[in-house]
Amino acid sequence: MPATPESKQYVRLKNILQRFPVCRTTLLEGIKSGRFKLTPIKNGRCVFFDAQEVELALQKLAE
Repeated sequence: MPATPESKQYVRLKNILQRFPVCRTTLLEGIKSGRFKLTPIKNGRCVFFDAQEVELALQKLAE
């Protein structure tokens, strides 16, 4: 049986805001300007972010 690739995990904006020490507007402006390296993934009206990218952004913010 072939090995299955790891499935990616995605998080919504409200879950990111619980972990990021910034307000919603600051986070969205930071994503738009490139300060936070997060790629939004749209599915209808919902926006998701790759959980691995969120972890990397949090580590970079902590430095």
